[in-house]
Amino acid sequence: MKSIQIQTNNFNNNIIILFVIMLLLISFQSKAAWTQNGPEGGSFFIKENNGILYSTNAIGLYKSTDNGLNWNRVSTFTGFTMNDLVFTPNKMIASTNKGIFYSIDGGVNWVSSNQGLTNIDTTGLGTFQIFKTNSGRIITSAISGAYYSDNSGQNWISSSNGSTLVAITQTNSNLVACDGNGVLLSIDNGTSWQSTSNTGINPTDLSQIANLFYLNNSVYAGGQGIGVYKSSDNGNTWQAHNNGMSGVFYGNLLQLNNKLYKGVSQQGIYELDNSTNIWSLSSFAQNNINAYISGYYNGRYFGAVTLLHDDLMFTDNNGQTWQNTNGIKTMNVRKLSASSNLYTLGDLGGFLLDTNQLAFNRNTPSNQNYSANTYYQSGVNDIKKRSNGTIYLATAGGVWKSINNGASYTQSYNGLPFSTSPGTSNTYTVYDMFISGTFPNDTLLVGTTNGIYYSTDDAQTFTQVPSTNGKLMIHFLKHQGILYCAGTGVFKRTSPNNWSQFTTSNIGVSSFAAAGDYLFITANNSPVKYAHVNGLTNFANIITGSGNFAYSVAAYDTLVFYCSNNGVFKLNTTLLGSVTQTDLVQVADNLPYYFNPGNVKQYSYLNSILAGNKMAVFNGKLWLGTNGMSTFYRSLNDFGYSLTVGGEDDMRQEQGVVYPNPSNDKITMTNFTIGSNLTIYNSVGQLVLNMTYTNSNIVDLNKLNAGLYTYSITDNKQNVIDNGKFIKE
Repeated sequence: MKSIQIQTNNFNNNIIILFVIMLLLISFQSKAAWTQNGPEGGSFFIKENNGILYSTNAIGLYKSTDNGLNWNRVSTFTGFTMNDLVFTPNKMIASTNKGIFYSIDGGVNWVSSNQGLTNIDTTGLGTFQIFKTNSGRIITSAISGAYYSDNSGQNWISSSNGSTLVAITQTNSNLVACDGNGVLLSIDNGTSWQSTSNTGINPTDLSQIANLFYLNNSVYAGGQGIGVYKSSDNGNTWQAHNNGMSGVFYGNLLQLNNKLYKGVSQQGIYELDNSTNIWSLSSFAQNNINAYISGYYNGRYFGAVTLLHDDLMFTDNNGQTWQNTNGIKTMNVRKLSASSNLYTLGDLGGFLLDTNQLAFNRNTPSNQNYSANTYYQSGVNDIKKRSNGTIYLATAGGVWKSINNGASYTQSYNGLPFSTSPGTSNTYTVYDMFISGTFPNDTLLVGTTNGIYYSTDDAQTFTQVPSTNGKLMIHFLKHQGILYCAGTGVFKRTSPNNWSQFTTSNIGVSSFAAAGDYLFITANNSPVKYAHVNGLTNFANIITGSGNFAYSVAAYDTLVFYCSNNGVFKLNTTLLGSVTQTDLVQVADNLPYYFNPGNVKQYSYLNSILAGNKMAVFNGKLWLGTNGMSTFYRSLNDFGYSLTVGGEDDMRQEQGVVYPNPSNDKITMTNFTIGSNLTIYNSVGQLVLNMTYTNSNIVDLNKLNAGLYTYSITDNKQNVIDNGKFIKE
């Protein structure tokens, strides 16, 4: 009995150990997380309190304890629009798109503080300005009007005659505000507001006043697209105050370091001399007319140079040199472009993922990122790199190319209707590109607002594919040796210069992916749709019902992924045809979100119909572009794949050719050249072949079992030249 008891205990112990291991595995799986990867960017203003800098934008709160060099995201309340901040001894209070919130722990956690505000002020646009008077009273403004609080924002009282205030400042005797209709005054600390005569202000400028400052016993008013006005009688009467400035005004009126600044188009930033009351070009404009400033603290100005595409940089020498800040990754991503490289495309231009997959490079030679020209940065819709080093950019002004690694670009448009002003109606916008074949006998294909065009002479001339005339074509995709293009319907290439419609459906495609024997598309406000590669049936919804719409889609092997405002989901393609709601697995995990009314998680992905996929599979990772929080990636290992490199089907550039594919004995690889190394993995990620090219591009498959294999070709510096799949029969 004793021995039996021992065996029973061992058995129970083994069960316990296995149970613990399973718990650990489940715990590890559940903790698998997305990693934020940049690039850095966004629009910010700087607030200082007790030596700590706070930087806010439309996605949350960052702080810096080293004078703005390094920033950390501190708010766990993610994805809400923070419009402004004020500080009391024990609180920081924010006006947001959900009303007023306060924090007592330095901005980590936030509590709603909307008592007294109407319901309309706590949803949608929320509250705008928040201002602390010299007496400690806090004033805010919302859709329904102005409010004030005398208990640090715990309760709010509606101001009489107070409309929606755009800006507020305080003089020695009263408060001055503007509401989009003119200037208002309050002589009772914001309890009530009265309109002024607005004498001296051009009536057409009244609606554009958005900035008010009190400096040297005078009130100054300005805004986007208008000049500056000055009042020496506490806002009762005004006079234009633009001596020294000429040209087209742009940008807001700013007060930084007890100085006033204002921008003039094509000239740069002007500074007001407090002693002479005359404007003159500031040192920022003298050093770079494309510089702008947005904050100041302790001898350091914050802002950016538009040609560098960074929205929060700093200068310690009045704009002679600028340095990047670190830690703020908030750019709006419009598209992820995956080929032999991965690019992210957004409002600040295009960015290349470095070879270590650690960051998207912000600076190329000559301090330029991938931007077609200095005046149309956000018009870059796709980036491709030719094997000889030529860089192609798809833009609203046709194709631009660089032969000097991005230092300069020339426009290529022969055969594409164009004008010298990108984005005009005479230009066919180019949304996506594909390089077919190998240098020098390669072909550049472009998808435009009027069909597919191709060039065989390095983008010098283009010829239209007739069958796509009049079609909006925005996504190329090569799958199982066939090249597709989607937009107004899906087309496939049947010969080098001939294309036919894949199905009879003319649905407008917003993103495009493929895996196995299926193509996947998303369209505006609809679920993911799929069709078999045989093209015998039109695209059908994977699943119908409320909340199953999708913005972007990516696929790998037997998995398809899509994102929506409800999160990121995965689905096994073996279930196609019988998918239910329970088959959709949420994999959003630690991605930023905010709560909609009713405490519903709302994720920050917006549909980019004409910009392209916000999802991609690249080098063993699932990548996601967000609206306001840059990019995130997650290893495909989290989904059961043991990958070391490559393996994605969604290749937007044809690097090399493997043929025949499938094969039962040998394959030829066109990119397997002298000095390169070939690695082949089976379907479960095991290395089955590792060889260096010596004298033949032919690879013997006789020792391999039948099945699906992934391969990677790297040069002697371990840079990936080509990767893909083949089948051994």
